[in-house]
Amino acid sequence: MDDEGKTCIDRISELPDFILHHMLSYLSTKQAAQMGVVSKRWKYVWETFPILDCSQEHFGEHLCLTNPKEGELPKDERRKVFIQRIKFMSYADKKLLRFHEEKLGVNKFILHITLVSKVLAPRVDTWMEMVAKRSIQELTVCISTGKGRLHDLSKILFTMESLTVLHLDGSILLSSPPDSKAVKLCSLVELHLYYVSIDEDTIQDLISSIQSMKVLSLWECLNFENLDICGHDKLEKVAYRPCIDFKAKRFSIKVPTLKELELTFRNDGEETMVCEIIVSSVCQNLKRLSLRDIPVDAKWLQSMIKSFPLLEHLCLAGCMLQEVIKLSSQSLKEICFQDCMKLVEAEFDTPNLQSFKYSGKNIPRFYLSSVAEYRAAEFSAHFKDMDSLWFTRLCNFLRYFKFQDLTVVMFSIPGKEISFNAKDYTGIQFPHFELNNMKLGLLKCLVAEEPNCHCSQNLECWRHSLKDIKLIKVKGWESNTVFNAMTLNNLTDYLDAWVIEAKERSLLKKFPVNSLSLELSWEKNLVAHELACYAMAMSVVHKYHFEPPDCAKRALKGDSRNIYA
Repeated sequence: MDDEGKTCIDRISELPDFILHHMLSYLSTKQAAQMGVVSKRWKYVWETFPILDCSQEHFGEHLCLTNPKEGELPKDERRKVFIQRIKFMSYADKKLLRFHEEKLGVNKFILHITLVSKVLAPRVDTWMEMVAKRSIQELTVCISTGKGRLHDLSKILFTMESLTVLHLDGSILLSSPPDSKAVKLCSLVELHLYYVSIDEDTIQDLISSIQSMKVLSLWECLNFENLDICGHDKLEKVAYRPCIDFKAKRFSIKVPTLKELELTFRNDGEETMVCEIIVSSVCQNLKRLSLRDIPVDAKWLQSMIKSFPLLEHLCLAGCMLQEVIKLSSQSLKEICFQDCMKLVEAEFDTPNLQSFKYSGKNIPRFYLSSVAEYRAAEFSAHFKDMDSLWFTRLCNFLRYFKFQDLTVVMFSIPGKEISFNAKDYTGIQFPHFELNNMKLGLLKCLVAEEPNCHCSQNLECWRHSLKDIKLIKVKGWESNTVFNAMTLNNLTDYLDAWVIEAKERSLLKKFPVNSLSLELSWEKNLVAHELACYAMAMSVVHKYHFEPPDCAKRALKGDSRNIYA
């Protein structure tokens, strides 16, 4: 009944089961379980929810320990871990047994478990057999063991004909069956293997047998040195990172349907590539290419780019390039360079380029012969590396290449305070042009105790045209705090208190501290020459170190800006 004594009808609970199940799929496991106590109707909906999450993390953080004694836990704590492990195993048994006996469908099954004993292995096999009979579509299994033991899931997994997505992680062994026809993964679309032990013959058999596969990820997998992918007519995305313990000797791919390729090699500082990389020109549909930690030769890279007429996105991360590189492409729309240590000068002939991103200690000299009408640029670096030369290079880049959207991300090593002398930056003059959007990656630059004003006779600086700052998201609690544009010092005091309380809550495991989001609104478009206020504000010590730098790269459209501290 409502406040007026009238009877209210619960229309949502009257919806069909499959709609309510779909609604629950947008919630976390904990939130979905809480819905089960609302009413008998919702209890039934939760108990028949076709997404089964059997993760030991829901029953205690120490269940991941393979040997609690080695974790230096007190005897009472080890006893609690033992009891919680029993509860977890019992929960999984009852949940899966009910679905098996009532013949309920399972769309997705998630299992995270630490096998502290060989006795638990048959239990896992039983669970896998149960979900295999329930027309499962998505399966995620993460297994941890002690003393290098591996759990073989090949026999059960290879018979799951309805499976479309498979994630395997950890101490899992996959081996080829005697008969190649025993692999019946005829519906599999995505295969993701992380740290799994799989030999060369098995991985080749899987690739050739699963012709429905569109996505293949092999991350730090053991026991194979060569990977040859060919004879496949549906594969669209491949991500490969060889295990450092098994020196990769050869990677070859010849797939005409390939659209995205990501290669990551840890080359241990070697300036010559140990692994032979062959990307056939047959891959004419390739649109995205990412190379990470690979010593790239400029001529090799240019020849590869020319081989793919549809290539739109190129990312080079941690690649030890030559000092000078020249790239030419009519199709490239996005170029991203990250920590390419030797690069001094880069020249691009890319008339359709729309987005340029650079992250690294030093900004090289960039030359762009022509770019598209719409352009966005992003620069990011450690706070300590953003010296006067860095800003001078940025200034020169902005002067010659007009960008509508500009993002500057500044971050520092957590726990370290860094200060700058503002006098070192006073001679830097930024070009005058208007931006549609400007995203700032460091809140501390906005809260200098004595902000320097950069207003001119015809133009207000960004600080004066700032309308308000609104705290819109803090993990752990909500707030609608609004700060006036000219009283930013109040924000400093608030954040100091927030950091102390946030760290205390983090220690108590009440919530993960990794996000503080604010929304800034301007009365009009920002003008790029006011970027000079960054340099002036850098004399202020950067205090707030609880946010990963990637979060600072998100952006809002229109006149609002997101700044992460």
